[in-house]
Amino acid sequence: MTTSIHTFEVDRDTHSVGRIDVAADAACSDGAAVLAIESLALTANNVTYALFGDAIGYWRFFPASDATSGRVPAWGFATVVDSTHAEITAGSRWYGFFPIATHLVVEPGKVSHDGFLAADSHRRELPAAYNVYRAATPANGFVPDHDVVNMVFRPLFLTGYLIAETLDAQVPDATAIVSSASSKTAIATAADIRRRGNRRCIGLTSVGNVAFVEGLGLYDRVVTYDRIDDIAIETAAFVDIAGNAAMRDAVHTRLDAQLLASLAVGAAHGAMPATRPSAGPAPHLFFAPAVYDQRIKELGRDAFERAFAGAWAAFVAQATDWLTPATAKGIDAVPALWQRLVAGDVAANEALIIRP
Repeated sequence: MTTSIHTFEVDRDTHSVGRIDVAADAACSDGAAVLAIESLALTANNVTYALFGDAIGYWRFFPASDATSGRVPAWGFATVVDSTHAEITAGSRWYGFFPIATHLVVEPGKVSHDGFLAADSHRRELPAAYNVYRAATPANGFVPDHDVVNMVFRPLFLTGYLIAETLDAQVPDATAIVSSASSKTAIATAADIRRRGNRRCIGLTSVGNVAFVEGLGLYDRVVTYDRIDDIAIETAAFVDIAGNAAMRDAVHTRLDAQLLASLAVGAAHGAMPATRPSAGPAPHLFFAPAVYDQRIKELGRDAFERAFAGAWAAFVAQATDWLTPATAKGIDAVPALWQRLVAGDVAANEALIIRP
């Protein structure tokens, strides 16, 4: 079959304005599969992918129509509509990393009982965490009632889980201070820190988000950005998800030698600071896929997946209580949604879902 593919693209330099590219190239070559993308979650994490499209390589997963454009990845579900691969059947449903598009042509490599690894030539050297497609079946942990939570939070919770793993290994007794506490990555991080029960966690947020953040019950204390000087603790680790240079400098200055580690995780406020803080340790860029690969090597894939599955199940049980989906239909709705994401015009409890 040949199907016209509609794909959302942004300008690689500014990434603020998007458009829809149309190409009739969904032909299924030998050993490949065509997946019709069913639904995707759009969060601030997608904006981070665009910000780091060149630096970390997110633009390489789904090559764009020209050198000035980039295709922003997103997490979601798709169904196979055509396949010439012996182990990938039409009608099967998969969860994974997709372009914001109507279809994806993929070359499955290694196939197991619970998923497959993309083996497209341009993806083979990219992080494995983004190349795994999981069978979206209840037996594999994908219950349809939890589709929204899986799309919005599963990749972010993996990041939060790996942050908690890193803190446990490097600074086991330090209080975690998490910026952009209302963001979904911060919520995932705080949730797993609380599940582990071995350290305090302080959330930094704006005045307008205090009630929401406190209502989550995940942080031991919530501090607004204008009250950072009120923080008084013996040792701390800073998990910077906001990416705000002035705020990061305020945290480093307030704690200085008491700050044992500083992880630069995201850019929820729009950009990653380019300069080193004036006090405290040099921030370390936290790249979840690299930590994921390291933990797989240390524990083995099965042991890691079992541990993560238990943590994920605990998170899903409480996330469904407050997460509110907002669904848009049709790929043409994406440019307007993208503008909302870039402007930060998405409520903390809102889950933007696109059904291309």
